[in-house]
Amino acid sequence: MDKISLVDKETGKMYTFTTSIADHTAIEGTKKIASTTLGMLLEHMPESESKPKRFDMVVCIKSGIDCEFSNAKGFPKNKTRIGKLQRVTLHDSGRYTYKPLHVFTEYLFCRPRIGHIHVHNEWMESPPVPEGCVVTVWDGDGYCYKNLEPKGVSWWDIHSFKVTGFLEEINNG
Repeated sequence: MDKISLVDKETGKMYTFTTSIADHTAIEGTKKIASTTLGMLLEHMPESESKPKRFDMVVCIKSGIDCEFSNAKGFPKNKTRIGKLQRVTLHDSGRYTYKPLHVFTEYLFCRPRIGHIHVHNEWMESPPVPEGCVVTVWDGDGYCYKNLEPKGVSWWDIHSFKVTGFLEEINNG
């Protein structure tokens, strides 16, 4: 049974559902769950399904930053698509797929866009990128801080950031 991860836009909390729980809210063949439906799903969801299973890119759905999508592991430029992450799906095989916004294709690999300056939504106090990224940030006073891990940054006063690399190779496919 496939799984789908969703973020409650009001609380920012991530939930993972089996598609059998989420199927009754399917719209035109895609599994989209409205915020109003989320509460009802949580009432009927087994407790074990609410926990994130592993490092994944779901935080990028909440932050809305640009991501890179590819079916080739090294993210070659001619085979990489740029876009916003809409959905992360865990399949029965244990394989994850990543769906960009406004695209019907799902990809095997996804990562935050590297070398691109992202504007940070100041209302987000949590990191807008997954753990394991290395970032350069610019604060409200214009100071630049390089080679930081997102968890160690106070995001309240950060205006923009750039992902410069990863602590280890991303293998999120």
